[in-house]
Amino acid sequence: MSHNGFRWSSPTTVVALVLGVALVVGYGAWREGWRPTFHNPLANSADSDTRIYNGFEGTNAASYAEGAAGIVPPPAAKAGDWSAADVARDLSAVKAALVSSHLDHRLLVTGDPAGYLAQVAPGYRSLAKLSLAKDSFSEMIRTAPGHSPIFPRE
Repeated sequence: MSHNGFRWSSPTTVVALVLGVALVVGYGAWREGWRPTFHNPLANSADSDTRIYNGFEGTNAASYAEGAAGIVPPPAAKAGDWSAADVARDLSAVKAALVSSHLDHRLLVTGDPAGYLAQVAPGYRSLAKLSLAKDSFSEMIRTAPGHSPIFPRE
């Protein structure tokens, strides 16, 4: 039943009511000092300084290869004028470039791209250096200054 255009069943009223309840409950929890906490399963473990917590434990992803072993190029086969051996050599070069641009500890921590730049074609190297100077290079993974990578050094 409607009184002066107000309807309890309108979607706007329901959303406003839910938001109001959430705000009241949230404010009450905040006033009581409740704060979210995150449990580190290794915090009190004897081997906490030697074992890295794997957030994928218990999932299919826990068995995936890590690091360079996780970058698996497709099988090499003859392609046009290129022999299977030529394709295999180039796929190996691509894998090396991916490893140096995504997993190289020197690049990740210090931002030193020398390992990656040594992998790219000489004609592309100057463009890559220009992109690096503008800090717009998206082909490499780098860690923000003051932070360290979350995976072990390879």
